[in-house]
Amino acid sequence: MKIPPTFIPDKDLEEMIGSMLLETRAEDNSDKETVATLLRSCNIFIRQRSTMHPCIDDIYELGEKIADKMPYFTKDDLESLSKMITPENCKDVYLGFYISALVNKIITENSLITLKLEVGLYGIGAYQEKGTVAVEGDLGSLTGHSLQGGTLLVEGDTGNRTGNGMKLGRIVITGGAGEDTGDFMEGGEIIAYGEIKSVVPEWRGRIYSQGRRLR
Repeated sequence: MKIPPTFIPDKDLEEMIGSMLLETRAEDNSDKETVATLLRSCNIFIRQRSTMHPCIDDIYELGEKIADKMPYFTKDDLESLSKMITPENCKDVYLGFYISALVNKIITENSLITLKLEVGLYGIGAYQEKGTVAVEGDLGSLTGHSLQGGTLLVEGDTGNRTGNGMKLGRIVITGGAGEDTGDFMEGGEIIAYGEIKSVVPEWRGRIYSQGRRLR
């Protein structure tokens, strides 16, 4: 379902982002300032998403739109940002889609980005095409949504609909996965060292649970 444009007030979004951007990292722009700016952009995403119908692809597109307005940050900044997202300051688990948009903006074929998360965010790994994203901590639903390639490593458990719509790539989970794993999965590989609560009746690709290939 396509969301009417009125659900995302573009003008307000442009004004909010434009007022806080760091155009370049000059000598007086410390890493701490860049990470603080990224954290403020997370709050903008949360505020804007609250106006939207919860359509997954449109949520990610909102994240991309804000990420594209963030002109300068590095993988070190993202790794620092992940440590600052806590249950106290994160009021929306869909923030994971924005984190994924930020990751996808800078990740390269040989990149390794490590995220340390205290919150079980939804949508980490969404639309990832290359490189490796390693997550320390449990994740929520829709982990690896529409994964296009690369590797997503999760040191912990994942929630429901892990690998939803994934096409290529690999999701490796040291713990278990939730219900409806492989939902609309078109290809790729999901490897859970722990137990998968349930898988959908039909999927393409390979799913492993506790060392055993399913189907």
